[in-house]
Amino acid sequence: MARIIGELGTWETLKRKVNIYKEWAFEDLDSIQNFKVNYQFHRNSILENSRKIVVQKFETSKKQLESNTRKRQNNEDFLLNYKHKKEQEVKKSRDDIFKANNPSSIQKLESFLVRQSKYFSNFFKNLSIKWEVANLDKKINRDSRYVYDFETNREMLIENEAKYDLRKLDKVHGIINNLNLEIAGLIGEKAVLNELSKLPDNYTIINNFNIKFKKPLYHKRTDSYIKSVQIDHLIVCASGIFVIETKNWSLDSLENENLFSPVNQVQRHGYAIFRMVSENFNF
Repeated sequence: MARIIGELGTWETLKRKVNIYKEWAFEDLDSIQNFKVNYQFHRNSILENSRKIVVQKFETSKKQLESNTRKRQNNEDFLLNYKHKKEQEVKKSRDDIFKANNPSSIQKLESFLVRQSKYFSNFFKNLSIKWEVANLDKKINRDSRYVYDFETNREMLIENEAKYDLRKLDKVHGIINNLNLEIAGLIGEKAVLNELSKLPDNYTIINNFNIKFKKPLYHKRTDSYIKSVQIDHLIVCASGIFVIETKNWSLDSLENENLFSPVNQVQRHGYAIFRMVSENFNF
C-alpha cells in the first residue's frame, strides 16, 4: 500500500466552513452525509430534549412556588405578631415610668432611651423581613409565570427552550446545503485516493500539495505566469513525479466550455513541479 501524506484539499476547505460549533464537529465526509440524512431526526431530538427540560422546570417551579408562598405567609404572620408584641412592650415601658410617683428626669430619660432602642430594633428587624418578603415575591412571580405559561402554552416554552440549539442546527444545515459542489469534489478526491492507495509501498501520495513562488514562473504554452500551485494528488515514485487533478463533474459540466480546462491546469502544475525540482535537485 502506498504511503499517504496530508489530508485531501477539499476536505480541509469543507472542515473550515462546516465546523463552526463544537456540538456539530464533522470528522469526515461520512459524518457530513449522515448529518444531511438525519437532519430531521436531529431537529426532533432537540425538541424532545427541550420538552423534557421544560417539564422538569415546571415541576421545579411548582415546588418552589408552594415553598416560597408558605415562607412568605410565615414572614407576614411573624411581622404582625412581632409588631404587636413590640408595641405592647413599648407601651408597658411608658406606662411603668409614669405610674411611678413623681418620676425624675433621669427616669424619664431612661424610659425615652429604652423606647428609642426598641423602636430602632423593631425598625431593622422589620426591614430585614420586608426585604426577604420582597425577594420571595420576585421568586413567586417568576415561578407563577412559568407555571401559568406551562399550563396555557407549553409548546411556546418548548420552542423557546430549543430556539438556540435549533438555530445552530439550521445554520450548519444551510451551510452544508450550499456546499454541494465542494462535497461532490470531496467525493471525487476520496474515490481517487482510494485507488491510489492501492499502489505499491514504494509510492508516496502527497495530498493537497501547495507551493508559492517568490518570483512568478512564465508558462510559455499558456502564455501565463504561475504564482502558486495547489495539486490534489502528487505521486512520487522511482519512475517519476505525477500530477493528478481530480474533477467530479456532471455531464453538463463536461460540456460547459466556460469551465477552466483541467488539462491546462495539469500542464501548468507539471511545469511548476519540473521547475521546482530541476532548480533544487541535481540528478
